[in-house]
Amino acid sequence: MKNLKFILSLSFIFILFSSCSSPKNTQNGEDIKNDIKGTWKIYYETCCGRTSKTTYGGNKTIQFNTKKSTYEYSENESVIQKGHYEIKLDQEIGDMIQMDDNFPAIIRMEEGKLFIDRGYMDLKTEVFQR
Repeated sequence: MKNLKFILSLSFIFILFSSCSSPKNTQNGEDIKNDIKGTWKIYYETCCGRTSKTTYGGNKTIQFNTKKSTYEYSENESVIQKGHYEIKLDQEIGDMIQMDDNFPAIIRMEEGKLFIDRGYMDLKTEVFQR
């Protein structure tokens, strides 16, 4: 009888912890390719290097057309950069986005936010939300 109670207690704890785990934020390249579609407004950006500064808000947006693999950065409703992008999976780093000839960036989604991160090279990290 003691063994049965012990096994039931362990089972209950296992079920409790497995149901309370948070959903994964990481996605594979195919998920990212589909989920970035549309317009994203800047939430914050951090630039650059060891003495970085974080700026919240602003009038910057990025729009992804996933059918044509194009992007368009706008600021104050004026297009400041546009071109083509490609998403690749790097086994060591994760999903990467290559936007024209710009330095590649790590791309990921967490809690409804889109991260375009070049911080691994001491460059800008941009975080967008819908």
